[in-house]
Amino acid sequence: MTRNNGTNRRWPHVIVGGRCNNNCCFCVANTQWTPRPIRELIGAVGAAVRDGAHGFHMTGGELTCHPELNSFLRFVRSTRLPWSMATNGRLFATESNVRAFRKAGLVRATVSLHGNRKVHDWLTGTEGFEQTLDGIKHLD
Repeated sequence: MTRNNGTNRRWPHVIVGGRCNNNCCFCVANTQWTPRPIRELIGAVGAAVRDGAHGFHMTGGELTCHPELNSFLRFVRSTRLPWSMATNGRLFATESNVRAFRKAGLVRATVSLHGNRKVHDWLTGTEGFEQTLDGIKHLD
């Protein structure tokens, strides 16, 4: 694994920033993060392409809630670079959303599930447990 200033150049980490459709009691996403402008996300992915990365990983915010998600997915698809993401998985409860992400190059999703229905919904401040489970099923 090649490292450069603490980052993996072959599979760099791209921070999304921004809000989430969960409201986890342990997370600052909904209180302190603003979405990174789309031009910054595209710039980070473009840098990965220029640097010869094998792929990239998106985290540090809920990408599925980004206000310019469709534009970003179109750009990512054009790079033909595989990528992964950390997500709460709720958007993937709809199979067409999974297909759109896969078409854009998504090869792996790490989904946050915080326990059984009661625990998960209490921690996230939502009733999203079933939606997250459906998302996990569709990603399989």
